[in-house]
Amino acid sequence: MQQLCGEVKKSSPNVSLHIGASPEAAWENVVRPWFETIGHAALSNVQPTAVVTASRSQAYFFRNQLLGAGNSLVGVKFLSPPQLRETLLREVRLKLALREHLRLLLAVTAEEFAAGMGDNEESALVAKSIARDPDHFLRALDQLGAAGWAFEEIDSPPLREIAARFEKQARDCGFTFVYEADRAAVRGAEKSGALFSNLLLFGFDASHWPLWPLLRAATLGSEDATVVLNDPRDEPARSMKHGSELGKKRLAWPRSFHPHLPLRDFLSLARERMEVRVGRTQSLSRCQLKFISPSVATQLSRRAQLSR
Repeated sequence: MQQLCGEVKKSSPNVSLHIGASPEAAWENVVRPWFETIGHAALSNVQPTAVVTASRSQAYFFRNQLLGAGNSLVGVKFLSPPQLRETLLREVRLKLALREHLRLLLAVTAEEFAAGMGDNEESALVAKSIARDPDHFLRALDQLGAAGWAFEEIDSPPLREIAARFEKQARDCGFTFVYEADRAAVRGAEKSGALFSNLLLFGFDASHWPLWPLLRAATLGSEDATVVLNDPRDEPARSMKHGSELGKKRLAWPRSFHPHLPLRDFLSLARERMEVRVGRTQSLSRCQLKFISPSVATQLSRRAQLSR
């Protein structure tokens, strides 16, 4: 599996990491003082100042608060993650496919696969389902690719074959997948000069994990970066400062977290725990594991607490 963290070939930026319990606390203690500090210097800096938020509503809130207080926003760029990607890849010759093109390619690939299945009704039904609605499978492929998995590692033979054919079709068209472009942005940021004088990353949490390479590239491409993450627990806001010394070899903020468990090891551990809980002795396949989103996990956790 390809490692996303590597040796940084240029001097690392100054990175300040803050973890806040609420957006209001982050605004009062971190964000508003940050805007006040960089407000007068934004016009004189050679490189622009950038603010990247997880949602547009957060950017609108910042604008309204600052304009209401009479603060100038000249020289400050508010960027969404797609706009940030476009900025970072401006000098990189990559052909990113539109989502509509990828959906069309996947639907056509699935239809061709279903037509060639003959008497294999089960595989044909799987392919026809993907052809009718390719979005779900396309999102799954995006997440697998972002996690560093290769499509040939998919267990299901028909899904693996459809994914392989789809990948070949995309390569033949000269398309680059988004997660590949984000990793290319990291490599480019490690070698190029600073794109931003000051950078603010706000509102990202564990649910945005596919964007970490993109956010890492932006941080490497800035002279000074302030990262404000959402705290998953209801604790008072706390902050940690990371100077340039900590980031000489790797980006500062990922080193503040506990080491993650590789997905392959996590699946093995999950299967072992499931076997113990249900009293089974045979191994469980990946198809018997149910994957849920963070929001669903939060709802299930709340229901469990209420039922106690």
